[in-house]
Amino acid sequence: MRRLHSPDVEDIRTWTPPVQEDFGLLLQVFVAPTGSDGEESFDVVVCTHKWFAEQTARKPFTLGRHYLFVLGYDYAQLVDFIRRYVERPAAATWPELATIIGRLGRWEFEDYRASPGYRAGRRQSNPSD
Repeated sequence: MRRLHSPDVEDIRTWTPPVQEDFGLLLQVFVAPTGSDGEESFDVVVCTHKWFAEQTARKPFTLGRHYLFVLGYDYAQLVDFIRRYVERPAAATWPELATIIGRLGRWEFEDYRASPGYRAGRRQSNPSD
């Protein structure tokens, strides 16, 4: 795990919710394989049960994927939990590891499929062009 960021708050480290037992925020977890220069994001909504219930009260169905339920906001505990979750699994390849981490938060490349006609970042020639 490289870093955490939330577009919902100015500073995720010092932020305090107005009501500890009633908040939700988008958290972006940036992760990369050891030795890699880049990083990829995994998005998870960190929220309390009360906030989730209020957000979904009038919906007949709600999928719970990519939600992390907490009793209150504690940055140190949150970092510890996420770091252990992200750094615990072992996988042979980065895509395999990203799929495992993707159970916590939506991987930015989760549904990515290479476009037909492209290979290794270059478009293959098309006889009709």
